[in-house]
Amino acid sequence: MNAKTFPAPLGYTVMRSVPDRLASRRLRLAEGQLFARDLAPGEVIEVTLSRGALWLTLEGDPTDHVLQAGHRASFVGGGKLVLESLAGTAEFSWEAA
Repeated sequence: MNAKTFPAPLGYTVMRSVPDRLASRRLRLAEGQLFARDLAPGEVIEVTLSRGALWLTLEGDPTDHVLQAGHRASFVGGGKLVLESLAGTAEFSWEAA
């Protein structure tokens, strides 16, 4: 299990990365809470948001993304993928392809 955390501004909560052996997962983040997961080179992760809004960024990718409920985004590693809940609770699932 990867126990690294992403540095967060004061007042934010950080979730630890989830075990790499899990192929898919559903999670809930409170407003301002962060989720981070290390992606291996070439690893593909698809994030589907069912509620709220998420800010997403992938280490090495100059583009940040905002995902709204009902939408999905795919990311190709390697690097750390970081998600932050915006404006209330966000519920999402991720799946390794």
